[in-house]
Amino acid sequence: MPDQKVLVVDDDDEFLRSATEILTERGYEVVTANNPTQARKELEHGDADLAILDVRIGVDRKDITGLILARTLAPAMPKVVRRRGIEARWQRRRPHRGFSSG
Repeated sequence: MPDQKVLVVDDDDEFLRSATEILTERGYEVVTANNPTQARKELEHGDADLAILDVRIGVDRKDITGLILARTLAPAMPKVVRRRGIEARWQRRRPHRGFSSG
């Protein structure tokens, strides 16, 4: 089992719940934040081994707060920057394809 901490930053509570459930089931310690300020505050308690961030945190579709946050967090920490909604659009276009993580 992994003994690593993952920071998940997103303003979508449903995504935060899903990500927390999936990662916790796989043995990761998960810390969540709804905004960059909260994310930085969570990291005051110790660095994460990985950060998963939404590129657009907030209602403004032109907002790139998550991308800016990714650039300003600990440089050595690996980051995954996701774009909300891309998963659903991909599935609608190619419903017969998928992948397995096992």
